[in-house]
Amino acid sequence: MSESLLQRWRSLAGEGADALGEALIRAWDEPQRVYHDQSHLIWLLDEADRRAALIRDSAFVGYAIWFHDAVYEPGRPDNETLSADWARTSLAHEPELAARVARVIEMTKNHAEGDADGDAALFLDMDIAILGALWETYCAYAAGIRREYPHIVDPAFAAGRGAFLEKQLEHARTFRTEVYEARSVKPLVRIWPGSWKRCARDAWSNTDARRSVRFRAAGRLDRAASRASAR
Repeated sequence: MSESLLQRWRSLAGEGADALGEALIRAWDEPQRVYHDQSHLIWLLDEADRRAALIRDSAFVGYAIWFHDAVYEPGRPDNETLSADWARTSLAHEPELAARVARVIEMTKNHAEGDADGDAALFLDMDIAILGALWETYCAYAAGIRREYPHIVDPAFAAGRGAFLEKQLEHARTFRTEVYEARSVKPLVRIWPGSWKRCARDAWSNTDARRSVRFRAAGRLDRAASRASAR
């Protein structure tokens, strides 16, 4: 059990919710996770700290982060629904908060759909900040996603990732908030769309090497976020 994560949970939920916090920490550490593991949770918690001046309701954002991928089985179509249900049940003593958290978690099934503003829009952008990252960082993310789908053959995975990227390029913007849209490298994606499709196709070709790249790239993303927040 990660004591540091448990302390961060206590800072959000208080001292009397350790059982729930421990269950969430275990869920985020399940073996089928690669990108969607505790490192993703920690990055989001750190990002919320970096964006604290922009957040009005830190409890809402905090619970959204902790619960949004609490149920994660690669390829399962109801991960978001089940995660939202877990949040709704766990926060039943605060029904208004529970409803807001559950709704924004359900929106993570398709980040571009539905209306959201304020803290909800910020959280949704935080969750997909990787889509605005530099080439190597994005490819490390794609390698992590690939490892979560070992049962999918390479051509099918390549086609799926390529289709995902093409869909992203259809939108006029990637993010809902200016703070994330401004730091996105999407203009580069539009100049070299073929390169991004190649990244999705080839990301898993050297997963052992990319495993270490993934953590180095995450550090660069953290530093870039810190620079952007200081602007």
